[in-house]
Amino acid sequence: MALTASGAWMLVDRLRHPATADPDQLWMALAVVVMFGACGLLFGFEIVAAARKRRPSDSHRQGTSEAPLVMAYSNVWMGIALAGCAAFAAAGLFMLKASLAGGALGEFVVGLLAAVVFGGFAVIGGARLWQSGWSGGRVSIEAAGIRDSRLGGRLIAWDEIAVVTCRTFYGQRLVEVRFRDPQAFAASLAGLQRLLARLNGTFGFASYAITLTGLSVSEQELVAAIVRLKPASVTLLRL
Repeated sequence: MALTASGAWMLVDRLRHPATADPDQLWMALAVVVMFGACGLLFGFEIVAAARKRRPSDSHRQGTSEAPLVMAYSNVWMGIALAGCAAFAAAGLFMLKASLAGGALGEFVVGLLAAVVFGGFAVIGGARLWQSGWSGGRVSIEAAGIRDSRLGGRLIAWDEIAVVTCRTFYGQRLVEVRFRDPQAFAASLAGLQRLLARLNGTFGFASYAITLTGLSVSEQELVAAIVRLKPASVTLLRL
């Protein structure tokens, strides 16, 4: 918040005296406001969501050992995340403008990376939301396996899975699913999901993962359901 306020003050100060303001200073101030404002919004939502998950909920209590755990991604979170990616991409463009005005190579490189990477995330996220009917998606842990509406409701059978790993990736907790035959899993998908699965495999990541951010249940509830429903042949790791 302090950085956002500082950027806003710089922007207002430059706009009050436009005759003496350098173009690169204006663009950098705007980049700071957009980038750190988006960060504040994302972190604020995550704090509220984490507090809600800590409250006891009857909706996820299971009556029998075979009962599935049904989870949903927050549409609000998906919208905020998509807007955040777009904001970071815009901030990157503002930094590019500032570098072109001021001739700073470092700003140019950082701005280009931000615009390309976060712009790509925004495009992919928008495409996934469009394919899912603008719904965040539902995931269920069942006796037969894992079912994800984002994969067209495809059931990932337990006998396809070798290892399930709970770990942190760039500050975000997620559940990675490693397959006995990753290529066969990717081939069973269609369109964008197949491309993403193959790209993940190319870079050494799991072909499929459940991101915990924005999910309606806590990591403890999700892990408990996996332990309860998975067969002994599937290994569970918590890192």
